[in-house]
Amino acid sequence: MFLFSRHANQRYIVINPGSHVIETAIFEKSATSPAPVNIQKTVARFHQTSRDGYTFEGLHELLAFLLKGRAPQKVVIGIGSNIAETSLQEWKLDSLHLRESLTAARIQQYFQQLFNEHHDGNHALLAYPLSLDINGYPADIHSLATHDASTIKEITLRTVMLRFSDEAGFAFGNLRKAFGGISIEFVPLQAATAEALATACNIHDGLLIDVGQSSTEMIFIHDNILRHIVSFPLGADRFSHRIIKIRGGKFIEAQDLARQYSQGLMSKEEQARLSHIFLEETVVWKNAFLHALESFYSIAPLPRDLYLYGSGSYIPEVRSAIWTSDVLKSFSSFESVHGHIIQAPQIFNSDPLQGLIKGPEDVDLASLMYYSLYHVPLF
Repeated sequence: MFLFSRHANQRYIVINPGSHVIETAIFEKSATSPAPVNIQKTVARFHQTSRDGYTFEGLHELLAFLLKGRAPQKVVIGIGSNIAETSLQEWKLDSLHLRESLTAARIQQYFQQLFNEHHDGNHALLAYPLSLDINGYPADIHSLATHDASTIKEITLRTVMLRFSDEAGFAFGNLRKAFGGISIEFVPLQAATAEALATACNIHDGLLIDVGQSSTEMIFIHDNILRHIVSFPLGADRFSHRIIKIRGGKFIEAQDLARQYSQGLMSKEEQARLSHIFLEETVVWKNAFLHALESFYSIAPLPRDLYLYGSGSYIPEVRSAIWTSDVLKSFSSFESVHGHIIQAPQIFNSDPLQGLIKGPEDVDLASLMYYSLYHVPLF
């Protein structure tokens, strides 16, 4: 049993299971500021060899530890491409002949019906509803009753689908069973980050580029709507592995060396000795980036604003590869790009939360915090 003070602030927990670390933030909602207060941040490091080799036992143990004491308002766990395959789908209901007003409850029934149609039964899936179109136009689900039902011919539900391995599906299913009295929400990390950056940073048209440790995520926001998600398995780790191949040593040492290089924390002589490694690996990364851009072509012309974040965004060669004038020439009418580096404090009006969120590497965690406080479910 949990005992609560009548005036106790609501407590929130967010967990970001990354490729090599599990980041956690415990905090409370402020009554006077959009930024959270009384924040505790922890980072637990582990080694992961593959998506199926993820340390789910460690996540279970961590959550059990965090839930000791006062129960949280809710727990939000971000699911990235290192855990589940992610795709953005448009589910349509057409040839409709509605006689009664459309309600949010009815849309939820449609969503469950469409999920059942898309679920093959062989894999663990999680469907996350993003937005709603009526007759091809964005609609506010809370004003559906104002629509003339007889004019609604087509409903489109834009949905993020997460496809888990058997091991991951079993593990996350067990989390909910083990902590059945606690509200636990699994949210696609790409969706939570897109919502936080669009709302808090006023990004209404832009390409978000998250260069993480093991992969790069590309998220396209067009007219305030998340329109496309794609990832490729190249991130900052590739540079560390190349350092090991050339110089030897342990992975954690190579990671630290790559960090020092990227942030200019080494001598010019050492920087020069490593520069050819970063230049050569960036060529491989940029080729994968350009190949991934091809999938955006059928969605809409790409905007000129590119927003870079993630631990790999410190690498100077990666920044240069994206900011070059020719990067959009085949995908957009713009001849040059406007490059931006997203800093995590921007999500909370430039508040670094007592120094607990710092640069582009903390954007995902800060986005989960913002999401947990301010997200309004579609239905």
